[in-house]
Amino acid sequence: MGRTGGGVFNTFHRRGSNQWGGSALVQSRPNWGVGQLYFAEQAGTPKPDTYYWTWAGSAGGPIVRDKTFFWLSTESYRTNEVVNTVLHLPTEAEARGDFSQSGATIYDPLTTRPDPGNPGQFVRDPFPGNVIPAERLNPVGLNLAAVLAARGSGDVSANGDTKNSADQFSFNLSHEFKPSHTLTGTYMYYDSNEPPAQFDFGGPSDPSVWDLYRQVHLVALNDTILVGSDGVVTLRYGYNRFVSDFRSPDFDVTDFGWSENYARQVAENVFPVIDVFGYGWNNGVSGGFRTDETYYSHNLNGTVSKFIGAHTLKLGADFRRLGLNESVAFFPAGLYEFSEGFTEGPDPNNPALGTGDSLATLLLGYPSFGTLQSPAPLQKFIDYYGVFVQDDWRVSDHLVLNLGLRIEHETGLAEKNNRLTVGFDRETPWPVQPIEGMILRGGLMYAGVDGYPEHQGDPTSWKWGPRAGFSWSLDDKTVLRGGLGLFWAPYQPTAEGARGFETSNTYFASNDGGLTPAGTITDPFPNGIERPLGSNLGLLTGAGGDIEFADQFRQSPYVQQYSIEVQRELPGGVAGSVGYVGSRSERLGIGGTSPGQVNINQLDPSFASLGPALQEQVPNPFFGNPIFGNLSENPTVARGQLLRPYPQFLDLYAQQMSEGKRRYHSLVLSGEKRFRGSWSFRVNYVFSRNDDNVFGEGSSFSRRTDSALNSYDLEREYGRSLSDIPHRLNISGIYELPFGRGKRWLDGNGIASAIFGGWSFSATGFYQSGFPVSVLQSPNNTGLFTDIQRPNVVPGVDAGPSGSVTDNLDRYLDTDAWTQAGAFTFGDAPRTDTRVRTPARKNWDIAFQKTGRIGRGNLSFRFEIINLFNTPSFTGPQNVWGRSNFGQITSVNGFPRLLQIGFRYNW
Repeated sequence: MGRTGGGVFNTFHRRGSNQWGGSALVQSRPNWGVGQLYFAEQAGTPKPDTYYWTWAGSAGGPIVRDKTFFWLSTESYRTNEVVNTVLHLPTEAEARGDFSQSGATIYDPLTTRPDPGNPGQFVRDPFPGNVIPAERLNPVGLNLAAVLAARGSGDVSANGDTKNSADQFSFNLSHEFKPSHTLTGTYMYYDSNEPPAQFDFGGPSDPSVWDLYRQVHLVALNDTILVGSDGVVTLRYGYNRFVSDFRSPDFDVTDFGWSENYARQVAENVFPVIDVFGYGWNNGVSGGFRTDETYYSHNLNGTVSKFIGAHTLKLGADFRRLGLNESVAFFPAGLYEFSEGFTEGPDPNNPALGTGDSLATLLLGYPSFGTLQSPAPLQKFIDYYGVFVQDDWRVSDHLVLNLGLRIEHETGLAEKNNRLTVGFDRETPWPVQPIEGMILRGGLMYAGVDGYPEHQGDPTSWKWGPRAGFSWSLDDKTVLRGGLGLFWAPYQPTAEGARGFETSNTYFASNDGGLTPAGTITDPFPNGIERPLGSNLGLLTGAGGDIEFADQFRQSPYVQQYSIEVQRELPGGVAGSVGYVGSRSERLGIGGTSPGQVNINQLDPSFASLGPALQEQVPNPFFGNPIFGNLSENPTVARGQLLRPYPQFLDLYAQQMSEGKRRYHSLVLSGEKRFRGSWSFRVNYVFSRNDDNVFGEGSSFSRRTDSALNSYDLEREYGRSLSDIPHRLNISGIYELPFGRGKRWLDGNGIASAIFGGWSFSATGFYQSGFPVSVLQSPNNTGLFTDIQRPNVVPGVDAGPSGSVTDNLDRYLDTDAWTQAGAFTFGDAPRTDTRVRTPARKNWDIAFQKTGRIGRGNLSFRFEIINLFNTPSFTGPQNVWGRSNFGQITSVNGFPRLLQIGFRYNW
């Protein structure tokens, strides 16, 4: 957005013109020129109606001749584009609890008991006839299952509409006080509505019932002063305000069978988020969000540049305040997950393949996880200070050195009124000690309370960032370049940590490690929910539930980058180069850019030797004391809970722990012919390797996990990065047809020259390797309170397909390449498996453009075909081993073939 006006203004002002100038543009993708996405085409789904329109305009000129100039620009778009995927949906019989034709055996979790024939093991009974009795069907589960069944049954190709719109406006004013002093000011406004794809499940239960509204205000001032003939002073100030709000329609949860008690507890009257693994779109039935987020920044910097002999020196200082005012609860009406676990068998700790179904668990009303959140108004901010010096030193006609140093200081994340937690105290004794011989420790740390700091993390006080580079002309046609530098990554004002001011209530799914359910979705919090009490409870906050917090030991991450390249002019005006680019990153947030987390309340792996004894019920020392929340409700508790490091809590998730590291190496080959005569081209190839231990990262083409396998062994996560791309080839070129004025043929002013002259052809294409896959296991039976489990690798078995991608969409991953990891083990599969990768990506775009002069300006017509060969960009396969859809590819990303037509007039 905004590109239309900016480039014209720069040219216009650079000329010092006192004439008016401007541009106008319109662009469209007509529906008749839009292709079909792969799965829709294979299913014979009728092509949906789509539209795409964008238009822009700009104009400017002098207000005071040779002194004051203005520029206005605007740009807008309206789109209705389509996302296509394969939805797995139940039959009407399955949605009523009849799984007799499903192929999966459904077990009754309420029949779980010790196996008399196998001491230390458990057994369950299947439902008679593989049908859940009517009296056992949960009303909420029935209503949710009916939503899925109403959309179809089996594997259904479905189109989801994505209707986006945006408008942008900018105004630029420049005034020259004198030839050596110019002040420029810019204001920009942006407004958009960006809803997700709507798959028309009906009413408030569509998988993504929300709209994302964004609004931006930007102000920038730039004051430039020339000091003599060899110096420049520049002062800049910028302010940015970015509003990003999710909005969902109102919904009364009692309409779907939730209790009146629950209806009184929800923070917002929206539809709860429901995940039914393996069904719907992204494992979802529905979801409503409401947030109120305003990001802002103040930026003030100044630089002084001066030529001194062979040196070009630059000094500068920088101040930034990055802030976020928010009131956020992503699950104000609750999030509930339903997995196969409660309906698998016969031994729930080592279930047989082909048993259990997440829809059956939904119909019984037994979530495997749940949370209900309420927001609080927070005003978060980070302050940044930096100074730098840069010297570009021309040592000789053949050698130039670039030497620099940047020194930075950054505060950790703080909140204006200290409404923030700043970590989890691992050592301080807990205020309540229920029984003799059990010493409870730990609890949340609140900003400015009991001597705790007022900011999150442990940022480096002074961050020194040296950097150096060189350019050495070996001869008239060969240049050697290289450089290295140390760069510090900035903090972001989005970390977790306001528990007590905002609340997150944890649904208590099971009291015995997943053997039997502890409640139902109808009234998931029968004894009430946690209310915001600020820091009043101190260490007692959140007892009996899950807690997310920003790790107080989080350090400032940094990356060392280095490169070397040799470039040579080849015959024909082609420049070729070969180079190496590498980096070494340390102290990265272990969760990457997502809310990756480490459960510090996982059981020590040494307890795995106890096996089923971890699930045995023992006297509950927390029983009857409401301060312990969910853990106070039963007279017995699983032995494993009491063996946790902090047994008075459930899961304790440390966010952004500084245990991440990354190593990147790449060989870069490139060739380029600059535009000379009538054509040019550019080609580059990158061969790379990327290794890290940063879980939580992913892309729209690969599936990630947000948790470590074993919190006591984060080094085990190190391996090939989920974003590793060994091969990437890019090709682009442009050719001007030899017709028209100044060309070889039709060089004149006739009609033929006007029609056939001014045409050019361009093409761009790329090929990219796929990403590694990350394979998880269902069920998760580690018994150690981990979030995930991985299967075991079967040596010697090919994990991927032997034929084309399209021939293997139903079995892109070979189930036989892995086997189920036993209960109370982790599984030996790596975090990323390079035996098989997600499908490679490739694409070609072409364009024809004609430019001609009309009146005082130039008119351009552009005809583009995006994704010329309608090549599908398949997403990664379903990656949970043990589920019926494991290894299946069910969706594509990107565009089908598109015809795009545009007109632009500059004057």
